[in-house]
Amino acid sequence: CDWSSDVCSSDLAVVLFTPDIISTNGTLLSESLTASLLLLTASLLLRDASRRNIILLGLACGLLVMVRHEYLLIVPVVLFILYRNTRRVVSLLIPALLVVAFTGLNGLRNQSIFGHFSPFGFGGGAVMYGGNNTNGDGSFRDHLLVKGYIPESYINRVQCPDKDDVCGCIQTDKVLRSAAADAWSEDAAKQMRIIPLKFVKLWLLPAEFDPYSSRETFEAETGLAQYFPSGMSFIASLWANK
Repeated sequence: CDWSSDVCSSDLAVVLFTPDIISTNGTLLSESLTASLLLLTASLLLRDASRRNIILLGLACGLLVMVRHEYLLIVPVVLFILYRNTRRVVSLLIPALLVVAFTGLNGLRNQSIFGHFSPFGFGGGAVMYGGNNTNGDGSFRDHLLVKGYIPESYINRVQCPDKDDVCGCIQTDKVLRSAAADAWSEDAAKQMRIIPLKFVKLWLLPAEFDPYSSRETFEAETGLAQYFPSGMSFIASLWANK
């Protein structure tokens, strides 16, 4: 990789110190870890396809999927780029097998602890619903704290004994995944339209400063659109000065 140290430093600054990442990093620094693994994956794809780099690429992809399971979607893209670089199908086996190994072992761990096999986890439903719902404002809300954020028809599907947190966690995850899928099936065009708004919010607006995410009672809004022109202007200015 011929990246200079200045370029690498600026890349790290962009992905590790954006407002939303600082806001949502939590105690485990999961957002910074995700961004670091993405940078590592990209840099390995730019390097020579030696056996060592291919193994490191597989480990980076496997860890990335464990930290943020939605990044499973980029694994086919990574494998396609790797194939373009090597023109050898066999070079794809190590990364693919490492990703399968990571997810499989995590599924067995969940089976032993929760009695339910899941290759990822039981918190993805909240994230999926947070970004894919019928509200149309692109703002994330805490489904456990904000009343009315999730329709009662979905909440009533969670049927667990009192104080059975494991059952509640698993069923809530399934219900929220179903709600996210329903949002797309009902109006896919609407979900596509709010993607740019969610992008602007991620890069320019920490969750604590989002007037809709910070409310304790739910009220659907579309006011996030006000940030879209400024966000596009900001990106355009960066591109012009590149």
